[in-house]
Amino acid sequence: MNRIYQGKVARVEILNPDAKGDWLLFHRDTNQAKELSKQIPALRQQVEPEIAERAKLSKEQRQYTPKSPQLEQYENLRDAQREQWQSALWEHHQLFQDAVNYYAFALAVMAEGMMEKDEDGKEKPTGMASFAEQLFGNGKAVTDSTRVEGRWHDFNHKGGTRAGLKHSLARTLGLDAKTITREQCVDQIFGHAFQKFPKTADGKLNDVFRGVIGELFPAKSRGAPQQLANEDPGWLSDATGMRAL
Repeated sequence: MNRIYQGKVARVEILNPDAKGDWLLFHRDTNQAKELSKQIPALRQQVEPEIAERAKLSKEQRQYTPKSPQLEQYENLRDAQREQWQSALWEHHQLFQDAVNYYAFALAVMAEGMMEKDEDGKEKPTGMASFAEQLFGNGKAVTDSTRVEGRWHDFNHKGGTRAGLKHSLARTLGLDAKTITREQCVDQIFGHAFQKFPKTADGKLNDVFRGVIGELFPAKSRGAPQQLANEDPGWLSDATGMRAL
């Protein structure tokens, strides 16, 4: 979450529907948000001296020094409200990310296998085809130095395991993440277009789709999309009326 916001989110607020320009501490229930916006700051003011005194104690001393009922109430309310905004931010992040993944998948499918000639006349994958390879892998053996793992299945990144692209597409398209296939996604996303531009005999997309990629990413800017995959293969959005501070 901190990486997404390029900093640390301390709190999230929502607009008060009853007072223009007034902000409330976030809660999914607006009435609860109004109450918490009164209770938490008032309790915080009461317990400020106690918090300051406890900060002077060692960790062990704090463990054996009981908290006042007011401090316990403040911390309980604060923690419950924090859980509210953290879960909401994560849901917005996931929704935004699923949308990004949907369009990234669609573009990659259309661009997969596209080739162009370099300055020496040799054929090479276009920038968008390389981008597709970053998402889907190139099917080469594990021992091959040119193998690209892809992001469709779960993968390792920066020492941790990331959920593969298929989980995101499953949420968006209403499919089972355990049985989802690339072909299912392709048919759901492009099914309406296949009526006019059917797949080729070998099951590949009609060349018209590559034409679309050529229009979207002309030669002079090809290669830029690949950088998107190289930055962070794991790839919140603030909702209207909500701000993160």
